[in-house]
Amino acid sequence: MVQRPPDGAAGASGLGRALPGQAGGRDESELERWDRNFVELLQELRVVQTGPQILLAFLLTVPFTNRFAAGDTVEKAVYVVTLLATASAAALLITPAAYHRRIFRQGRKAELVRVSTVLAELGLACLALAIVGTVFVAVDVVFGRLVAIAAGAWVAVLAVLLWYALPPLNKRRLYRRGLAAPGLAPDDAGAARPDEHRITAEPRDRPGTH
Repeated sequence: MVQRPPDGAAGASGLGRALPGQAGGRDESELERWDRNFVELLQELRVVQTGPQILLAFLLTVPFTNRFAAGDTVEKAVYVVTLLATASAAALLITPAAYHRRIFRQGRKAELVRVSTVLAELGLACLALAIVGTVFVAVDVVFGRLVAIAAGAWVAVLAVLLWYALPPLNKRRLYRRGLAAPGLAPDDAGAARPDEHRITAEPRDRPGTH
């Protein structure tokens, strides 16, 4: 039988329930929590942004190759969809920085975190589609249509499993081991979610802190 740690230890480990008056077990104000959430989100975006930018640069050179002109309608259609998905992913993942600049020092940090989270999710979906399309086009040229379909399907399944299915599956595993409470985010990737739909009672940023 797993013994639950004391409240203080639970807050320190990030696996127990938050202490009263604390966000995610941390001794911080709500404004500080929004600031930290946005900084962590920007760190994630820095990791992800490189992918669509490099992929977009590669895809823009494809139409100027001799092989592209000889491609059939399916190849060209998949290429166009892939190019649009890549450009959309790049735009969506860059938007949080532009959004932050437009609302700088307006006391809208909570709104910024919520909107940026949605943009990041949409950007990841477009990036997954772009990766699948790129694999399909490349494999279609090398091995043919059937192998390309199989390769694209495999990459699509892998992206869904790793990007979307893994977090809830791992959460259930931790719960079965007594290390996490049901419905409780391990840390702040979802710490803002209990308040996401709350419109009132949000502290405004102090001038010079945004």
